[in-house]
Amino acid sequence: MRAKLSLFALLLGSVLASGAIAVTTTSDDPHAWLEDVHGAKPLDWVREQNARSLAQLKSDPRYQTDYDSVLEVLDATDRIPMGSLRHGHVYNFWQDAQNPKGLWRRTTIADYQAHFPHWDVLLDVDALAKTEGENWVFKGASCSPGETRCLIQLSRGGGDAVAVREYDLKDRKFVTDGFSLPEAKGDMDYLDDDTVLFASALGPQTNSGYARTARLWTRGKAVADSPVIYEGKPEDVLVAPAIFHTKQGNIGLVVRAVSFFESEYYLPGSDGVWWKLPLPRAADMKGVFDNKLIFTLRENWTLPSGVTLTKGSLVGMALDGTLPDKVGRISTLYVPGPRQSIESVGVGRDKIYAAITDNVIGAVHVFTARGSGWTDKILALPGQGTTAVVSVNEFGPEALISFENYLTPPTLYFDDGSDTPKAIKSLPARFDASGMVTEQFEAASKDGTKIPYFVTRPKNLAGPAPTILYGYGGFEVSLTPSYSANFGRLWLSHGGIYV
Repeated sequence: MRAKLSLFALLLGSVLASGAIAVTTTSDDPHAWLEDVHGAKPLDWVREQNARSLAQLKSDPRYQTDYDSVLEVLDATDRIPMGSLRHGHVYNFWQDAQNPKGLWRRTTIADYQAHFPHWDVLLDVDALAKTEGENWVFKGASCSPGETRCLIQLSRGGGDAVAVREYDLKDRKFVTDGFSLPEAKGDMDYLDDDTVLFASALGPQTNSGYARTARLWTRGKAVADSPVIYEGKPEDVLVAPAIFHTKQGNIGLVVRAVSFFESEYYLPGSDGVWWKLPLPRAADMKGVFDNKLIFTLRENWTLPSGVTLTKGSLVGMALDGTLPDKVGRISTLYVPGPRQSIESVGVGRDKIYAAITDNVIGAVHVFTARGSGWTDKILALPGQGTTAVVSVNEFGPEALISFENYLTPPTLYFDDGSDTPKAIKSLPARFDASGMVTEQFEAASKDGTKIPYFVTRPKNLAGPAPTILYGYGGFEVSLTPSYSANFGRLWLSHGGIYV
């Protein structure tokens, strides 16, 4: 389910990026015509700006050397094949110069840890596009709990709208009588092997052109006969399914995104009626574990008891005893301090993993249920960098975790459930970092807040040098230490400073 929630977040991000909603233009806005992102006039303007920029770039004698260097990195085949864990497999989507549209493939968890895994190619998107004469772009896949079939999402040209097709893992082909939807903005996922929950803009839409209704579809029935289980409002961002597979059973929710950072969650009752969970709209759902909803808080939440939970906390709410007007028993997994932030959460079968930063330095915490509370263990990983929960297994004990910083290439760690992660794959160094160093400092903002920042520079720096200052703030995106092959090759290796 983590991949589906990530897809939901990306979907919201694409709405933001496209300006599809909450965009107000007035007749006196001289740039309003640029909103027509597929129009001939805006595209001609883009081509003109690209030509101006390229002319200046190509006038630099280093242009071709730098171009070739960047292309070498992009086409490199020794990248880490990041994957998602499911049952006994690791699924991966791979693109390279020979497979520009990509290969969707898998291998066993044991074989994945080898230097050269033996990949089983499930779908060759280049071959599919050629056969069907379509510019297909792979947008993701979700598989049934029994790992017999999968829902493949394909987009024409990479847009938000996707066609959904069901794929048989045993026969290695699309099925003609399975779950499928024509191209539209929306999402679909398995509740069980023979039932899907889906939302599609083929039906009622929000004002931004995304799905406004969620429907339940049972195998063997016509899609037109699938009942509408929830309908949002035209002014919502979108409505989407959220499915969780747990040891206690499968749980399906409907997400009503009221705004970019406010959502309501709906759960089916025993009478078949879907009701709104008694959660604040600032709750950000992460999964279900041990019959508890796991979520973080974007704002403080005062419970009916009068107790206030701090924003940023990782919280569990028992489903047992939860009613439309009654909050289930609450347990707190983690309350961040003033310099701490939860960056990502993975809810596995046996444990919950959270990447948490402390003054922008990452660590991975593992939470395990114990009685009415939780244990909190920090995994042994390198410090002074960024950690991320890459994937956790809903059907097993395993987890994949990554680490990197400005001078250390991304490294993938595998945890078999024993809380002892081991490095299994690493990106080769793309530039010589032996003569460089990264230091962390703080600057005081106008209101006195201490803002941490990093400086990566030559160790033997004797005076001023060309410097790039970069910062970002917005949409709950933290700017943490990351490895950039191109920055290292084209800037740091030539004596530049990066802040």
